[in-house]
Amino acid sequence: MNRFVAFGIICVAAILFSLVAYSKLSENGVSRRGLTAIVSSTKDALVDQDQEEPFNSHLTLPKLPTFRSKEVTFPDESSSDISSSADEGFGELAELVNTPNEVQEEKTPRENDDKPIVIVVLARMRTGSSLVGELFNQNPSFFYIFEPLHAVDSFIRHHAAAEVRRQGISVSLLSMLAKCKFTPEFIDSYSKWPLGKSKSSGLLPICKITDGCSHASHHLVEERCKAFGGRIGMKTIRADLNMLKTLVEKDHINLKIIHLVRDPRGTANSRRSYYGKKVHLSKSKQIPLISLKNLGLLEEHSRYHINTIVNYCKWVRDNVPLAKSRPTWLEGRYMLVRYEDLALNPVKASQEIYDFVGLTMPANIQEWVRNNTNENNIQNKTFGMQKNSKEVMQSWRHSLPYEEVLQVQKVCGTAMAIGGYRQIQSPGDQTDMSFDTMETLFGW
Repeated sequence: MNRFVAFGIICVAAILFSLVAYSKLSENGVSRRGLTAIVSSTKDALVDQDQEEPFNSHLTLPKLPTFRSKEVTFPDESSSDISSSADEGFGELAELVNTPNEVQEEKTPRENDDKPIVIVVLARMRTGSSLVGELFNQNPSFFYIFEPLHAVDSFIRHHAAAEVRRQGISVSLLSMLAKCKFTPEFIDSYSKWPLGKSKSSGLLPICKITDGCSHASHHLVEERCKAFGGRIGMKTIRADLNMLKTLVEKDHINLKIIHLVRDPRGTANSRRSYYGKKVHLSKSKQIPLISLKNLGLLEEHSRYHINTIVNYCKWVRDNVPLAKSRPTWLEGRYMLVRYEDLALNPVKASQEIYDFVGLTMPANIQEWVRNNTNENNIQNKTFGMQKNSKEVMQSWRHSLPYEEVLQVQKVCGTAMAIGGYRQIQSPGDQTDMSFDTMETLFGW
């Protein structure tokens, strides 16, 4: 009998000891799942069990497959099986942004100013955004990313169903990048885009030693980004002003926005030239005459799937008045820049941009601006920097037919007024270079 009592006492003691040990492990952050993982790790590499739920969507998507790491990558673009697994990869990206590791204290936008500065050049295609972006790409103290939202475009081209979530995905990506957080799918996308790699000083050194970033770890990119102390520069032609609100109000980023606009007539002329060359070089049916109308640039949706002037002017109408209303979150964070003002006096305008962001403009930036915008430059490549900026600014007055100028003024009259651009009334106005097509902007 005594033996049975002793055995019972031993069993009870063992149970109590196990409970106490489990409790201690839990206090130290080791859950039952953690214990299982510890045991499993002695047998094989762990299979991650903490997959994120798909990003907020009304679409019914299959459950994420089990991966041996969180490195969710795009499917082979040549594959005809365009499944939703990659879609969920961007969903995971959004979930990671919306689920911070720690609860942040509420702050007013102005209280973010002691944090590292993040600069976003907000623009549209053919407005001079590459030139403005170079003011920070050439600065060795900034981790610069050229067109980060190109990765979203690339993704949606192969997963059309994700179009309805474009803005949410884009906001999540910008939020992550502003905090030096990168995902494997983002790095993978850039590894396949030569232009993006070559114009991103933050990524280029890594791409040079990792076979064009095809073997770059997102952890490696994050470490390089953090080495810049969180000072990040980005330029994008794929965002609206409201998309940046989250970065200030929710993520408490010390954000500075440089909002670049251009005379719609100059933008129209530049796009006419750019898309006209592409259409004639393509294997598709060529149009009989290169014109704004034939290219579909005067429509909301062009049959050639290009960025139209109608959409550009709508972007100006939607975004500039929003900034002019001076919402609290934009106080001290917004600067409107006209391409024409930059072209007329590049060094002065560049200095004003640096004054706005509260930084000293390095001597190498001043030298770069002088070398890449003066009248001695004759290179005129589509995405090149070395151009005579004053000549480019006025080129529409020589090369855009008067009838097409009137067409642009008709669809963009409000946007032109907002930007301080004067309409011409005759062919004489167009060719008379003493006729000033710009007005002074007050209050900016």
